Amino acid sequence: MKKICLLLMIGLLLVGCHLSASSQTLSYSKEEFTNGKIYQYQDMLLYVYEDDNQKGFHFQFELNQSGIGDYASYVDASHQKATCYLSHQENCQLVFTLDNDSILVEANEEEGYLSANLSGKYILQGDVE
Repeated sequence: MKKICLLLMIGLLLVGCHLSASSQTLSYSKEEFTNGKIYQYQDMLLYVYEDDNQKGFHFQFELNQSGIGDYASYVDASHQKATCYLSHQENCQLVFTLDNDSILVEANEEEGYLSANLSGKYILQGDVE
């Protein structure tokens, strides 16, 4: 019985360490930007802020008030596709395909910093206020 309790306590400690290590703070605050849009896929929010030089956009994923942010560069002149290697996780590439009212995100890794799959079709919810 003592061994089972000990194993349970060790397991809970390991899960708690993983959760605290995987929840990162946002790279920058949303108040720094204007002209932003909010997109949603399931419980995940995606904030997109257009860049003044029109070479890309800043973005932030948020889940349960934890999130990550970075910068995606456009790969075509039509600004319909952009890519980014997350600066916090170099082996994770994100590909953004932009449409009028949605953004399709494809991540080459199943789980990112938020311990969630970032891939999905994010639907426009409105402008950042």
